[in-house]
Amino acid sequence: MLSLVSDNISFIDEAALQKSTKVAEEIMALGWTGGNAVRMANAQTEALEKPPGLFSLMSSLNDPDVRRSLHFFIGAMRIIGRQMKND
Repeated sequence: MLSLVSDNISFIDEAALQKSTKVAEEIMALGWTGGNAVRMANAQTEALEKPPGLFSLMSSLNDPDVRRSLHFFIGAMRIIGRQMKND
């Protein structure tokens, strides 16, 4: 596999190579960030004695970080839905 990639690199121009490298770096950063977030959330959840109640969950919407992440996920779902409609 590595041999195949290295043979084809000479056919890729500099701009395409830089773009591919940037995409690979962004994917790795996303995986690292996502993995850290999941590990931290898991540790916080395991530390709870009992699950939070409905009102506790609703009050967490006052946290700007929670609202920011919800906005991110809603935006991502909107884009995925739009792409599914166009397929």
